[in-house]
Amino acid sequence: MPTLQVSTNASEWSGTSPTLWDDALHEVSVRKSISDQLSGAEGSDAAIIEKLDLTKRAGQTITFTTIDPLIGDPVSGRSSLEGSEEDTQANTFSVSVTQYRHATATDELAKLLSIYGRKWESEAAKLIGEWFGRRKDDDWMDQTLNQDTIQTLYAGGATTRNGIAPGAYLLPHELRRLGMAAERRGADPIKTFRTMKSEFPVYVALMSEVDYYNLVNDSDFKQDARSSQIRGRDNPAWNGQADLYQGCIILRYASKPASTGFYGTFLRPEFRLRTALTAAATTIDIGPATQKTGVDYGKYFPASGSDNRLLVDSEIISYTGGASDPGNTGWATVSRAAGGSSAVPHSAGALGTLNNLGKVLVFGKGVTMRAWAQKAKRISQKRDYDFEHGIGISWVYGLESMQWGDSTVANAVVGEMYSANPNTV
Repeated sequence: MPTLQVSTNASEWSGTSPTLWDDALHEVSVRKSISDQLSGAEGSDAAIIEKLDLTKRAGQTITFTTIDPLIGDPVSGRSSLEGSEEDTQANTFSVSVTQYRHATATDELAKLLSIYGRKWESEAAKLIGEWFGRRKDDDWMDQTLNQDTIQTLYAGGATTRNGIAPGAYLLPHELRRLGMAAERRGADPIKTFRTMKSEFPVYVALMSEVDYYNLVNDSDFKQDARSSQIRGRDNPAWNGQADLYQGCIILRYASKPASTGFYGTFLRPEFRLRTALTAAATTIDIGPATQKTGVDYGKYFPASGSDNRLLVDSEIISYTGGASDPGNTGWATVSRAAGGSSAVPHSAGALGTLNNLGKVLVFGKGVTMRAWAQKAKRISQKRDYDFEHGIGISWVYGLESMQWGDSTVANAVVGEMYSANPNTV
């Protein structure tokens, strides 16, 4: 595979309509991105508020405005209202934007061949669109769950991450507890249900495929589905497809395709051992046997920390120095047999997790601001007398969470659960 290392430039791709290529990439990107499906313009009731300002450049900021609800007391009787009006409180948030680029490359011999009956340019639009959709999701989840401070609840009554006991899965009562916590935090619900005497909020619950599996296979969930929903093939107890439960719209977000050797999400970090790990080893290699340059196979894991431990097979492992690009030099330094476990050998390809940690993000309207100074546009390049070809995208954007006065994420809470894989999948 050729490597194109000179600077890229915006141009048309010979023989391909730029407009159709951009439209195809955009369609794939939106379809693959859960964050795009949750987004809307400033002033909307979307969970992710977007704003496009083409006058801004990379390194500058784009300003968002929110309005606080009214909370003051009225005047009564003949008391004068003039001078006692409650001020409309406007809040401004500034989001810094950064330029990003990504591309894929091939040579003329490969370009002449069709890929599954598709031209290379069409396949490139699909590949980059799928990648861009996942990238936007990763950026949003990382910002909300890791970069900003978010109110966190621990399953099973634990008070710390390390205190989460095996078996403290995402169960119906834990989901209900997260919904109540969001309401108590003042999170603005996505919508409400009204009865004659009460109003009930509805939030969104975003979870991994493993936490979803644990929820829908719980006996209480199955009984609730049998009792309260339509009989037949559309019942979640039959088809396993839950969309609204315990006052939450359920969104399931799965790990990256296993064929890439890149596993997990920010909701549930995972990796595979690249090489076997002896019982005495003090460094760990992760990712596939043949790694791509510049791919961070451990990106979903925190770099280190006393509350962060790995689980490989049945051994708990403390670690420090999780590198941004594992390469062949060792991803992290490890301390074996943590948490009362025993140091044992592990085979190459063994699954590793953040000690079976899963996160469930429960949120309402206006949880994140996403600022754009430039939407994704095509860039391309040719080298070596048109033998090598590269095509990609460039965009300028940034994200910040809406925050309360205590500098924590507004309109969202996160629950941390015990999230064991079924069997060894």
